[in-house]
Amino acid sequence: KYTFFVFNKVVFMFVLSDWLRRVFSVTVHCEEGHDVPFMSEDLNVNGDNKSESAMPFGFESLFPAPTLQQQQYQQQPTDCLTTEDGKVLKLMQVQTYFRHGARTPCHVPPPLVEEVVWEGEMCDLFTKFQRKMRVTTPDWSERPPNPFNFRQSLKLLKGGCVQGTLTKKGSEDAYNLGRRLRSRYIDSLSLVQGHLVGSEVHVQSSNYNRTIESARSVVSGMFGEGGDRVRIVVLPLMEEFLFPNRFNCPRLGEVLKENFRKHKLSTNGKRIYKEIAKDLGLHLDGLYYVGVFDVLISRKYHGKHIPENMLKHEQAIHDGAVEEVLGRFKSNSLEAFSLSFGKLFKNMLKSFDDCVEGKPTKKLFLYSCHDTTIMPILVFLAAFDEREWPPYSSDLAFELYQNQDEGGEWYLRLLYRGEVFKFDGKEFCPYNEFSQFVRNAIPENFSTACEPKTKHNHTQKPLN
Repeated sequence: KYTFFVFNKVVFMFVLSDWLRRVFSVTVHCEEGHDVPFMSEDLNVNGDNKSESAMPFGFESLFPAPTLQQQQYQQQPTDCLTTEDGKVLKLMQVQTYFRHGARTPCHVPPPLVEEVVWEGEMCDLFTKFQRKMRVTTPDWSERPPNPFNFRQSLKLLKGGCVQGTLTKKGSEDAYNLGRRLRSRYIDSLSLVQGHLVGSEVHVQSSNYNRTIESARSVVSGMFGEGGDRVRIVVLPLMEEFLFPNRFNCPRLGEVLKENFRKHKLSTNGKRIYKEIAKDLGLHLDGLYYVGVFDVLISRKYHGKHIPENMLKHEQAIHDGAVEEVLGRFKSNSLEAFSLSFGKLFKNMLKSFDDCVEGKPTKKLFLYSCHDTTIMPILVFLAAFDEREWPPYSSDLAFELYQNQDEGGEWYLRLLYRGEVFKFDGKEFCPYNEFSQFVRNAIPENFSTACEPKTKHNHTQKPLN
């Protein structure tokens, strides 16, 4: 009798432990995502208890079966999204383009605007944001020279900072952007691991000190200040595609110059522009709003003095700067966009296509660039709000998802500064529709498309 009692007790404990193990430890996978516990392995689609592995008789009252709504919630992996029409989408790749953090001005003040002091310590970056880095070309060669970056580094501002350099506040901006990206792509959607893995993450920057340092701060915010050094890829000026590069495309210089000339002819007659030129001590033909806005916004962001003769025109200066940029793309718009960003779009689609086709590729691409990158791309995507110039450390993210149903369709979603904006009226746009739209802006032959139509061409101006 004692042996029979022990045997029954052992069987009972085995059944109970097996059932508890399956209830509380079963996991579900969303492709390569993290395991998520759920409690519905023993339940059929109707939520009743009639499957072959149903729980032992008598346990239903002790551990009641979850409802269908509970099952659906419990089965939803953390690294997938469910659309309004019920599609379960897994994030497969992200490409993010972000403007560098706050910096000193790149332009000199107008004649009737006094200089301000830019103390040297403002430009001593926070040590904690300075993760060790190595800057190389794609083939691991040393960083190539950039004459425009070098020219700015020689221009000392009153107080000790140099022109166009990242400030402490700018470094902190970029670090905080990295923290936001971590929250989304590591903590929430589990796209990449919590520490920097070279096989998962690609970091690239235009070859300017401020964009390189911003990239380092973003990586520090996203993956921590310690650990392996981050490799930041830069390109020689003749290969650069992270801004409209007139240096390696003479025809682009012609198009932008001609469009800008047409824009100035159509706007110089505005009364407000005449008032601004007079108050700032500029000739109307020499009034370059992007440069004036650069001086104004860099002072405002860092709490520097803005004289009344400039401050009272703040909105008009902003609007004039926006119009100057947009004006360069209004005439010959497709040609202007394709020559400015065709190589960027080609590079973007190459990485997305590799992911769709199952080829080896990275999951996260971080590109540190400029407002003159972000704004025209937003315009091309019909997503630019003319009321706001892209702020420092603003980011534009392209997210590639795959449907987890049998069809496995691919979708693209776009976010600007962390907020979703709809492309062609869709939050999740079929990838083939997006790629076809973008391919229209990629020249078949860049060398031919970039050939000049006139003998003279102006060189590139420093970037914002």
